[in-house]
Amino acid sequence: AYVGDISGHVKAVELSSGDVRWSADLGSSIAGAVTVDGDRAVVATVGEQQTPGMVAVLDRSTGDELWRTGEDTISGNLVSAPIVADGRVVLLEQSAIVALDDSDGRLLWRTEIVNPLRTPFSPEAIAAMAPLSADGWVFAVDTTGRVYGLDAETGAIRWDQALNDPSPLTPPLLIDEHLLVPANSGELYAVDRRTGRLAFRVDAGASFLRGLADAGDVLVAVTGVADAGIVAFGEDPD
Repeated sequence: AYVGDISGHVKAVELSSGDVRWSADLGSSIAGAVTVDGDRAVVATVGEQQTPGMVAVLDRSTGDELWRTGEDTISGNLVSAPIVADGRVVLLEQSAIVALDDSDGRLLWRTEIVNPLRTPFSPEAIAAMAPLSADGWVFAVDTTGRVYGLDAETGAIRWDQALNDPSPLTPPLLIDEHLLVPANSGELYAVDRRTGRLAFRVDAGASFLRGLADAGDVLVAVTGVADAGIVAFGEDPD
């Protein structure tokens, strides 16, 4: 298991014994989860008030640093875990989506996201949801429930869909044709991956829908807080 903490340390823990195999100090709070990519661990740091974050790639076996981003690569604080797809590392600053070359960390593109209501990816502590990427697309959901579809090659925004239903604690889920976005209201939204059109919405019957996971024939999720429950969604043949 690979774990990052608020002190800036990343540790590799042997699951059979709980022993720490190695520890690396990156100097700033770790932003989100550590991403495992083959024999590498990809880690983002938040940075400080006047210092931007950075991305480091570590050898999974030893913790040795393979590369880190240069001083001018990241412009602000990083607020999500990095994802790796199609030769790119993609992650979020507070007001931008950033793509790096996964072989050396050089900047490929940086797309500013402007939301007039509030900072697009401003998390409580370091809990912003990571973006998603597949089939030449990058997808992200901001703090107000606005969904963005970007060209993964250039960073150009191809569409955006204002759901106006915040989903700050649960990442969306990609399925064949849609991006599924669970929201605080209890609604599950399905946004067409190619067009951004809202294809359908389903009421979970309780508020604070989160933890959406693929369980094969059904999708399962959690609702509520004090009255928490489990809900499952199945395919509608119509």
